[in-house]
Order: sequence, then C-alpha cells, then structure tokens
Amino acid sequence: MLLIIGAITYGIANSLLFCKTYLNRNIKKIPLEHFIFLLGCIYMISFLGLMGMIAIPANGISLISNVITPSIMLILVTQLILESIARTNIQRIEILSLLLMLCFMAFVADQQVFFSKNIQTELPITHIDFPETNDILIVDTSQPEFVSTDISVLEKVDFELLSNSNGKKIIRSHSCGAIVIIDHERIVAYLNIKKIDFTAINASELLLKNPRNLGLVVDDNDIPYYKYALLKHDSFGSYIVGKYALCNALTFEVSYFDKLPNWAK
Repeated sequence: MLLIIGAITYGIANSLLFCKTYLNRNIKKIPLEHFIFLLGCIYMISFLGLMGMIAIPANGISLISNVITPSIMLILVTQLILESIARTNIQRIEILSLLLMLCFMAFVADQQVFFSKNIQTELPITHIDFPETNDILIVDTSQPEFVSTDISVLEKVDFELLSNSNGKKIIRSHSCGAIVIIDHERIVAYLNIKKIDFTAINASELLLKNPRNLGLVVDDNDIPYYKYALLKHDSFGSYIVGKYALCNALTFEVSYFDKLPNWAK
C-alpha cells in the first residue's frame, strides 16, 4: 500500500511541476483539452514508470537504480517533452537530453554493480522424485486447521522451480503459492500460500534496504523462508552485505541477522 501511495504522490508532484514549468515558460498556449490530455499522460508515465521499476524486479531492488535514478529520469522526460513543444530554448533541450543520458548511464552502472556482487544463492536442481511414503503432511494455508495426507492433491499444482536447502529438496510454483519440502522419506506441502504484500521482491519493509533475493531456504522444522542480502555502499561505490534478512514464507514475518543461521546458508 505504501508503494502505491508513494507512486501516486510522485505522479501528482511531477504533474504539478510540469504545470508550473508550463505557466512560467513563454509557450504559445495549446488547446485546453490537449493540455489536459498531456497532463494525464505525464501523470500516468510518472506513476506507472516508478511502479514498474519498483514492483516488477524479482531478483532484487537497488534504491539508487530502482527508485532515485528513475524518479529523476521521469522528471527529465516530462521537462524534455515540454521544452520540445515550446522549442524556445534549444540549449535547454540539449542540456536536458544530456542529463537524461547521464542518468541512464548511472542506472545501468548501478544495476551492473548491484547484481555482480557475488553472493551464495539457492542451489537449483533439475529433477525430483516423490518418495513412496505415507509420511505426508499437506497444509492448506488458507484453512490452517485443514491437514491432508493425500498426495494426489499436489497433481493439481503447476510446480516449476526446484532447489536444495538444508539437506532438503524444495519444489515451488512460479508465484510461490505452493511449496513442497521433501526430507528423505517425509513430504511437507503448503498450498494456497497468500501472495506476499508486495510483488516478487517480497516484504515491503525491505524496499529501502537494497535487498538481493537469494532464493528460498527451509529451517529444521520444515518452515520455508525467503532469503535476502541487504546491500550497502562501501567507500568505493561498490556494494557490500550489511545484513541478511529471512522472511517467513507463511507469515511474512521478517528477521534480521549479521550472520545467517547454519540452516539458511
């Protein structure tokens, strides 16, 4: 919700800045209906652009290249549109274009540094065989009281992502709406997991902490967690790991660590 409120506020602010610049510049007036349409486009570009940069990434979010730099770039784009309509100051258009190019270069450079940081992620595997066992626990998380031991329930789930963690095998659907943990001869499955608060990056409270998504891990009690490295800049502009965060995939409660527990490594 805070993400949406922030994007709405930013869209309104950029639209008001566009109006202020328009009124202060010596521009031949355009028809009111055209101006209103243009203003609406500016708002939608600002709102959807910022929402997209924050909400879409699945592997992590850098505060600089997913929030700050795009915000500046969207402002420059709207000002450049206005100056291109006015065409009263070619030098201003050139300066705005140069600043926009520099911001784009900063965006690319920061993304490259952010994702080139070498951190241990989950261990993917290519195949899992369900063991023949009666020790099966299937929990419907939308109905916490409901427990099943009928493995045929899992045939209806479209599992896509496979990995290893804590000596166990993990199968999960692409949206992580279903997670199955296989530990030797035991199967624990969680179905109908509620979508996490804010997209694939998970846990909105991590948004401003430069989270790198390191995949899914499982503790000794078969509880799945999303694992994150929270990065920060060092004195040379590259990123280092400040803390780690584990987000409970069932309750979305977040815990922070200077060093990860052994089962989460």
